[in-house]
Amino acid sequence: MYINIEGGENMSQNKKNSFKHVIKKSFILYSLVPITIITLIFYNMLIISFSKWSYKDNRDMNEYISQLLEYELSEYKNDIIELSSNEDTINILLNKQSDSKNIFENIYDKINRKKIKSIFHIYNIKGESVLTNSVNESDENKSKSIYDWGKFRNMNSYPQDVIMRIDKIQINPNVRTIYTIGKAVTYHDRVIGFIEFDILENELSNIISCSADEDIVITDKYNNNIINTNNFLLNKTGKFKSKEYESENQVITNSILNENIYIYTIKNTAFINKFFITGEIFLGIIFGLLFLVMICVANKIAAKNTKSIDILLNGIEYVKQGDLTKKVNITSGDEFEILGEYYNEMIDKVVELIKKNEEEAKIATLAQLKHLESQFNPHFIFNTLEMLRYMIKSNDPKCEKVTLAMARILRYSLDNKTRSTCLNTDIKYIKYYLDIQKLRFGERFDYDIYINEDCEKAIIPKLIIQPIIENSIKYGYQNKENLFIDIYAEQKDGDMLIQISDNGDGISNDLLHEINEIIKNKNNKSSHIGLYNVQKRISLLYGEKYGIEIDSREGIGTCILIKIPVFRGNNDD
Repeated sequence: MYINIEGGENMSQNKKNSFKHVIKKSFILYSLVPITIITLIFYNMLIISFSKWSYKDNRDMNEYISQLLEYELSEYKNDIIELSSNEDTINILLNKQSDSKNIFENIYDKINRKKIKSIFHIYNIKGESVLTNSVNESDENKSKSIYDWGKFRNMNSYPQDVIMRIDKIQINPNVRTIYTIGKAVTYHDRVIGFIEFDILENELSNIISCSADEDIVITDKYNNNIINTNNFLLNKTGKFKSKEYESENQVITNSILNENIYIYTIKNTAFINKFFITGEIFLGIIFGLLFLVMICVANKIAAKNTKSIDILLNGIEYVKQGDLTKKVNITSGDEFEILGEYYNEMIDKVVELIKKNEEEAKIATLAQLKHLESQFNPHFIFNTLEMLRYMIKSNDPKCEKVTLAMARILRYSLDNKTRSTCLNTDIKYIKYYLDIQKLRFGERFDYDIYINEDCEKAIIPKLIIQPIIENSIKYGYQNKENLFIDIYAEQKDGDMLIQISDNGDGISNDLLHEINEIIKNKNNKSSHIGLYNVQKRISLLYGEKYGIEIDSREGIGTCILIKIPVFRGNNDD
């Protein structure tokens, strides 16, 4: 059956208006919006790319300076440690005979191999320079106690440590040092002198001046300026004002030498923000005008396509109600006609998939039933053979009768051609099993079976009763000498009720609650397999409303009720 164009008349006027509104929105969405989005994305990507390039350039510059500075200063630190323990250095400071020329050439060679040059000094305990590569000597150590201030005090107080600190000294009008790396020289745990490298300002200046795009500031961990490319970045006390520049500038920060030195590279990004805002305003005006034009065009297109959408929505309403027999008939000659054809194909495929899923569900249920049925056999065989072993061992003449009964039961249980049978047939094999148990336990075991006549031909799952009887025998003798099992079947309200009761030990309330919870769950990870499998088989065959109910009192006995629908037959099927 097809829904034609008149089918849309069932839809309300409000829905028609909404369809038109949707089409109008869709036209704008698929015409103006993509252009707007692509333009804005391109524009924003351009700005973002430029910002990222600017950030990367700034970061790379910071990384370059940081790595170079850390490497060079670390090398100086290693040289200081090596020279402070050098035998020739110690001999010079002890006024012993030593080749000072060899030491001088060694230190001079170390400095020349570095990108950042320095002035080195070896001082005696009085602060007098005994070896240096400086042409001009500073008088900073004269006329004052060298241990009252600065680097000498630090080196003397911590002779095992390498001291690194800001120390700005004007050697001559053209030469200035700004950072000192020094260490005390000890002999037998006594300070005998000092060795230091004073980093030249012009050496660091050449490194940080390699880029014209960034301002660079190098400070100690207290923000005290070591060197910079722009003095306006410092406050009156000579400290870097980092917080003041982070809002309007791109500031990259890096620390080296255990955060003793910080490198800041600052790039002005204010012009990028201004350019971005101006461009966004201009694009907003252009797209606003375009939007007004598109609304007029969208109204005309929406009016044309409303009828086709009504038909499609009417068809969908039928599908929502579960009617998959209705198909749409759209002859508009445009894409909506193709959409209608796709809709009809989709309905056909849905119907096909539903049938296929029903078949697969049936196959899966049958497979699960076979798996559950197969779990009875190993447990039953084990218990029966265990009983037979004891009888053979004791030369019991009833072995032949037990073996014959067991063979009949096994043949019946292993017959995979039938999974359901008449109740009276199943009871016949249950009697074989009970007779085996009666032979085993003698007068300590007895049973009674009563089946109403209207239940004898009722169809039940094969061996559905056996696991319950097996449980009664397994647990009934734990604290009792005698056991009696009663099996009773009747019809009630269109269902068949099979009751298996015993006078065994019964089940405690806690264990009964645990077993009931296991039976309700879809997955069983416990050791209570028998009752769970009975419940699972029944629910798979007849639905969740059918299954087993357990009533038990500890010390009195247990009663299990099987509830299944009544199906009749003359033969096994």
